Amino acid sequence: LTLLAVFKDICPGYRIRLPTETELQTKVSKEVQRVRDFEGLLLRQYQAYLRLLLSAAKCRLHLTPLPPLGLRTKAAISCMCGLL
Repeated sequence: LTLLAVFKDICPGYRIRLPTETELQTKVSKEVQRVRDFEGLLLRQYQAYLRLLLSAAKCRLHLTPLPPLGLRTKAAISCMCGLL
């Protein structure tokens, strides 16, 4: 839950994407390079967080009959909803 608050606080309001090969070869200022580096790192960490949440929630997908949700699964689902 703590990482959810961190990502909600530090994610910018605009869409982040990785630069294309052409953009990577273009010479840019130090400030633009710092922003690109930060956004790339943020994107990789965000993706890792989503994979972690998905693995915590997936344990429910193949169980029959369905037992009550565990705390870990509830927290993972709640975090994924909070990122929307």
